Amino acid sequence: MRKILLTAFAVIMMFAAAPVMAASEVAPASVAGATTVDAKQAMAALKAGAFVLDPRSKENFDGGHLPKALHMDSKCVSTCLSEQTIGKLLPSKEAKILVYCNGEACLRSSEVAAKLVGWGYKGVLYFRDGVPGWEKAGFPLVK
Repeated sequence: MRKILLTAFAVIMMFAAAPVMAASEVAPASVAGATTVDAKQAMAALKAGAFVLDPRSKENFDGGHLPKALHMDSKCVSTCLSEQTIGKLLPSKEAKILVYCNGEACLRSSEVAAKLVGWGYKGVLYFRDGVPGWEKAGFPLVK
């Protein structure tokens, strides 16, 4: 009986810990086909007219985002972000597209960057450090 209880407890704990383990995922350091940039390079790209895409939640976006950022939250990423939608916004597949989110604990920017590369975009800039890196560099957020 004790063995059955211990096994049941172990199974319950495994399922209970699953959300915690998923939340501790770390964004990849790079995305194949995209250029990984730091805050200084992200600012330079923004000043040069790069398209800025923010796939975070509306609450996060409203709390502060990079200047000129277009908001497409995670729900919209799966339903609104499409090759056709992006194609209507950008002049060409060579256009610079800066993608960011909430830093290395956020996978959204890497997922979106990978989609863009898969659709043939050549100017994808993956800003892995995202909002935390932007603020650490002393750059202002728009609210």
